[in-house]
Formats: sequence, structure tokens, C-alpha cells
Amino acid sequence: MLLAFTAYCLLFPPPAFSAVLNSKVYEIDSCPYYIATLSTTEYLQQSSYLKRQIDSFSNGDCDLRIVQTRSFQEVSKFKVVSGRRYPNAFSGVDIKILAVLDTLKSVPVNSTLLWLDSSTIVLNSIDTEEGESLLHGKDLLFAQEIVGKKFSANIGVILMKNTPQLVSFFNVTLAYIRQGYWDQGIICCLLGIPTRHSCEHIERYRGKIKWSYLKRAFAAIKSIKGNSKCRLDNNDHRGKRKLPVFLKLIGDKEKRSKCLKLFREGHQNLLKKRKTAFSNT
Repeated sequence: MLLAFTAYCLLFPPPAFSAVLNSKVYEIDSCPYYIATLSTTEYLQQSSYLKRQIDSFSNGDCDLRIVQTRSFQEVSKFKVVSGRRYPNAFSGVDIKILAVLDTLKSVPVNSTLLWLDSSTIVLNSIDTEEGESLLHGKDLLFAQEIVGKKFSANIGVILMKNTPQLVSFFNVTLAYIRQGYWDQGIICCLLGIPTRHSCEHIERYRGKIKWSYLKRAFAAIKSIKGNSKCRLDNNDHRGKRKLPVFLKLIGDKEKRSKCLKLFREGHQNLLKKRKTAFSNT
């Protein structure tokens, strides 16, 4: 049944997304990997800021490809509402996985792609000597977040190797999304990663996909909720640590947007002041 549904989705994609994505091939020279993000109209300013950050922190070696789409309200109105498996704002919204698949089409087979959500900021230099070596023979590396008392995957930062097996994996993910599931929950269920959502109706993926977590020095998750402030320290981790290269913000949408705005408006002095606090927590 799932295979038939997957085939249908591939043959008849929703027309609302067909004109949004662009598979034009782009090239890189000195950067160790391709970098891409998805941006709704609400996040264009933030994604442009992220693009400038990547250019700056890589000394001009790396560039960010921005896949543009409509406003989230327009995108989400096409999502599956009836029969949704669990309440989540992104349940049934397939645009992100479509954008990942579209980007994979535009880069060479076996090349390395770094996917970033627009709600990510750059805090440290991008090591252009690293590349496929970061994968350590894996197909997928995820940013790591804490769910309850367990580690789980956050798909806001993903390093991946562009292989036919990976494309097949994301197509299976896409088929489940169109049944009303949430992309991150699906990926966790398919790979057997702990998640707060039920995997009762999602089969474990039978293909060969090797996955692991990105090192925290490369990518970290910061939850902005409740009384959280726009600090670069993180009380969930102890010991001296340097700032990660990429910090993905999650949590309360309004508070998160305010924090992103602070960084975006050029408060570089805030980064400097918080650097010591982050390292000493």
C-alpha cells in the first residue's frame, strides 16, 4: 500500500509546489559541501542574513542556496487536515522534503549537502578543509536535541551524501507526510530514533541508510521558550565548550523570531559578550 502511494505521489505531485522549486544545477569551488535552505516569504530577511553569515564565516568560500516558496499560511493550507495522525503545525506539510529532494537533483551524485533551516545562525568559522570526512561513512548526520531524557534528531541541520538510496529514503518520507504525518517525526520513526510521537503506523525503513549525530562543535540546538532569553549559553551542557559553527533555534515562534531579529540587526557585540558565558556553562 505504501509503495503504491509513494508511486502516486511521485507521478502526481501537488501543483501548488511544482512552480516553487527550481532544479537548476549550481556549482561550488572551495567549499567542502553544498549548502541550502528553504525560505517562506516571512523568512526571506532571515535567510538572506544567513547567506551573508555563511559567506563571512567561510571567507567567501561557501554560498547558501535559498529555495524560495510562498508564505507559510499559503503553503500550509494544502496540508492534510482530515485524518492527521497527531496535532502539529507541520503535519502534512511536504514543502521542506520537496525542497531537499529538489536540491539533491541540482548537485552531483555522491556530493555532500548541508541542509539548514532558516532559523539557524552561524557562530564560528566554517572549516573549508572538512567535507565528506564529516560524514564518517554515514549517509545522514543530524543535529542532536534532547527529547525527555533521550537524544533525538532535529532535521533543522542535516549533513547528507547525495546517493540514490538517500533519495529513495526521502521519497518514502514524502509519502508518509502526505498521509498527515510530520516530517521530523517520520524520519525518526523510519530510522528507529527516539521521538515524542507514536510510530504505530510508520514502518521501520528497510533500506540501507547509515545515520548518526553531528558533533556539537559543528551544530547545536537552542530551545527558546518560557522565560528564555537570547543568550548563547546553554544550561543543558556543562564544561568548557567553544561556540558551535551552526546554532539552530527551536521553540516559541514569537520569541525565536525576536532572537533572530537581534542577531540579524547586527548585534555583533552580543555575540562577543555571550561567547565567554557560552564557553563556561
